[in-house]
Amino acid sequence: MQENNHLPPRDSDKARAVIKQFIQADRLHRQAVEATITAQTGLHRSQHMLLMRLAHCGIPSQKQLAKDLGVSPAAIAVSLKRLESDGYITKDADADDCRCNRISLTEKGRGVVAKTCTLFDCIDKAMVEGFDDAELEALLHGLARIEQNLQKLLSTQQQ
Repeated sequence: MQENNHLPPRDSDKARAVIKQFIQADRLHRQAVEATITAQTGLHRSQHMLLMRLAHCGIPSQKQLAKDLGVSPAAIAVSLKRLESDGYITKDADADDCRCNRISLTEKGRGVVAKTCTLFDCIDKAMVEGFDDAELEALLHGLARIEQNLQKLLSTQQQ
């Protein structure tokens, strides 16, 4: 299979090194977040994502949560059952539609969300330790350009 390479060889090597480093940093960030959250809260990634979503969107239905998170209603039901039995959420029938469950955080659920926000802050600080303002600004601009380039690529592929 022949590569379709539009960059000159030297730039291509540099670009690949940057992309490889970016992907590795992303993987390590995910691992750090997941390991920290699991160690500090006992929650798995999917459970934590549900709690964070609930903290930011009010009292959605089970169906809406599944849609928002891009998973099946069955998968949400399993996670919610566990979170409810552990005391993180409550499920109540919708006042207007008894077939619809509304999900809300309990005090315990709000507590774990607050704790994880603090954990995220610690991870964020560790990630940028040793960077000065100019380096952070340059990185911010570079990542914004990467995002714009990827959005442009996706938009041309979708046409």
